Amino acid sequence: MCQYSRFDSYLTVVSEGKSLDEFKTEFKKEKEKRDQEFKMLSATRKPISTPAVPSFSYVNVGGSVVALNVPNKILFLQQLPSDVTQNELENLFNPFSGFVEVRTIPGKHDIAFVEYEDEMCATNAKNSIGAEFLLRPDQPKSTLSYARR
Repeated sequence: MCQYSRFDSYLTVVSEGKSLDEFKTEFKKEKEKRDQEFKMLSATRKPISTPAVPSFSYVNVGGSVVALNVPNKILFLQQLPSDVTQNELENLFNPFSGFVEVRTIPGKHDIAFVEYEDEMCATNAKNSIGAEFLLRPDQPKSTLSYARR
């Protein structure tokens, strides 16, 4: 396959016996004409607008985002005070039926898991306590969601 250039090179012009100076002036005039046409087109052309993409804000301060928050028998606690004890959490979640246990994570004092017998019991506890709750009045709110499967 043979590809041709859009313009002759200086060597081609000289080898064909044409004047190099005339070629340069003619080439500059053509280039200025193309530049003006391009400026005219770009001035009249409106910028292409992209369709608006809906923005979803999954803002969950200090924690990870649970994708669809699918019901689960295990609840995930975040943003807990650093000095919270397992007994405090058990006292909060034990009154709800189906309570099994509270699991804290060694080395990560701001998260914990609460397990119930089934999803219904976990859902009742989550709805009663709410998505954000106060363990102590002097501490910021902690968040409660379903654990990921």
